Amino acid sequence: MCSSSLSGKITFPSKDSTGRTITALGNLGESQSLITHAFFLADAKYELIGERAFANNSNLNLIYFPENMDSLKYIGASAFVNNTNLSQIINLPNSIEYVGDSSFFWCP
Repeated sequence: MCSSSLSGKITFPSKDSTGRTITALGNLGESQSLITHAFFLADAKYELIGERAFANNSNLNLIYFPENMDSLKYIGASAFVNNTNLSQIINLPNSIEYVGDSSFFWCP
């Protein structure tokens, strides 16, 4: 689903291994706890970041959305809850129509 390096930076692709467009990012569970930087590719068509997708990741400090990303409509409840070091969200899309309860609770 995504590529990662030892540095803790991760890039979320726009297509899966079969070439289908990815439109949702679900709960990544414990596997996301070492991510420090999250990048969405310029041609990304994500419509949804699911509940608790990045919850309780004290290492995450930057999320980058491409400019003019107009597909993202929904951020689920507690998607980024308790990301105590999240200091930058670059290009948060204007297309977002719904932000769930506590999505950014306990974030700086």
